[in-house]
Amino acid sequence: NLLRKINFKLQTKATRKYLDEMVKTSDTVGVRKIQAGRYELFVTCTKHSTKIWHDLLRQWRLDPETVTDQIIGFAKAQAKKDPRLQRGDKWEFGNFSLIMTFGTKPQQEPHVDVVSPNYQFGMCLGDGSPSTLYYEVPKARNISSGKQLGEYWKSVDSSIPDTLLNMMNGDPDLDNTLEAYGSVLSVTTCTPEPTSGMNVPSWICHGEDVRLDAGTALSLPGSQVHAGPSIQQKFRAVLFFSANPHQQERGSSAKGDTEVLSEKERKKRSSQSEMYDPDVQYSSILLMESILYMLWRRHKIDQESRVYLLKRLKMYMLATSLATTEWHSHFVAAKDFGSVVQEMQNRLLAEKRTQDCREKSPNHDKADTWWKEFYNKHAGNDYLFDPFVESLSHLGEFRLCSQQDLRIHFDHDHIPCKGFRANVFYRKADDRIVIFFFPFSDEAGKLVLESCFEGSLVSDHYRLKWKDEEGNEWPWAKAFDNKILFDGQNGQLYDTDGDPIEAFLEEEEKSEDSDEEARFMQPESKRLKTDTSATHLPVGVNNI
Repeated sequence: NLLRKINFKLQTKATRKYLDEMVKTSDTVGVRKIQAGRYELFVTCTKHSTKIWHDLLRQWRLDPETVTDQIIGFAKAQAKKDPRLQRGDKWEFGNFSLIMTFGTKPQQEPHVDVVSPNYQFGMCLGDGSPSTLYYEVPKARNISSGKQLGEYWKSVDSSIPDTLLNMMNGDPDLDNTLEAYGSVLSVTTCTPEPTSGMNVPSWICHGEDVRLDAGTALSLPGSQVHAGPSIQQKFRAVLFFSANPHQQERGSSAKGDTEVLSEKERKKRSSQSEMYDPDVQYSSILLMESILYMLWRRHKIDQESRVYLLKRLKMYMLATSLATTEWHSHFVAAKDFGSVVQEMQNRLLAEKRTQDCREKSPNHDKADTWWKEFYNKHAGNDYLFDPFVESLSHLGEFRLCSQQDLRIHFDHDHIPCKGFRANVFYRKADDRIVIFFFPFSDEAGKLVLESCFEGSLVSDHYRLKWKDEEGNEWPWAKAFDNKILFDGQNGQLYDTDGDPIEAFLEEEEKSEDSDEEARFMQPESKRLKTDTSATHLPVGVNNI
């Protein structure tokens, strides 16, 4: 009854008006608009405020702590009914948020936001709630590596350059990303069946025309492609949350037996079970942005390969709800790319309205003059993406070659500082050096230096020359073979003009910037494979 009561309160005009006002005010107060016109209201979250949720409960004369504990306790009990969560692992539940839909709204774009081995759950607050849609991708159609994506694209458009195919094959960044999120590139495609003899459907949708009672929870494994259903003149509220497995000295085997884990295996499994991040979601367009970001500035990338990547981006855009999604607004850190996406979207909408110059099939990109000029113009832009944009998760052809506690003198608006924390990266193909500076705050806690890269311009030519204790130079191969990292004393950094850059190590206690630093340095982890089935967990006797 508590769930139904909350559901009734949430769907009122007064509540929606209040949420709209708060969304306009700030995105830090605990509510925001998300894909396909949904509202996301944070109930408990490590990254976002829950102020609005608590304020609403007080308006309804309900105690925030008591009601939150009751709802979350019931949700956890529902989730634990899934037999897959009863195999010996300890599970931590976190980041509870309400996903709400008012009136008539389109289906969400299929996406992945929780990765394996985590689990995700959607618990209905009202009766007769349409089920979340989830997609089964046949093994023959699954995309979990750069090689598989290259093969799929080749079956769609055989003009893919060999340069691009070779670049994608075996690329660790691309493989890690696609292992976790690559299925969205199978589900959202609207292309005809490839002519490569694969007579297998691209995907199978489950959950259509399914209605669920209040308290029923849908349980899905991580990396499962799913989407909120279309809603017709109805309110729908779902409590979304995730479960994260914790494995200590002893882990669980597939049969449920315990097994002794080595130090290496424990570290691997720990990285695979990172807590769900509510700010990370990949649909086909968002994943394509990451793919372009990883490949755009690779060594020896050519114009033809970049044009092909933009054509594939267009293919995925044609498979989305062009008129209902402002895709460019998602690319805050890559504004130039966001502008390209907006230009493409406007053109495609214009073509759809006029029925002029429309392609009969994305298999044959018969672009008119406008598209040819568009592709060539943007493919020639080296700065559509920097080598790195938002994080250091994808290092591409670069590798870390410096100590973690390295400090570098950097003249930034004459800020008094002994040296900014930095990492140095090296690309063997062309001896390129890139320096990444972590964000820096002054003694008052004010951010005075945002994270930034030096040496990333095409015209930059930073260098690092190694030297021994006697000052004699030695080759990079020696550093690689002996796993030597730059510490400011065993080498010398030079900028493009050939001027030396001072670097040194500094031992210090953990600073307030440590959490921010960890976020930038968090690697993309490989994900455990799991079954892709869904489980509806009915209310049973634990109804509240």
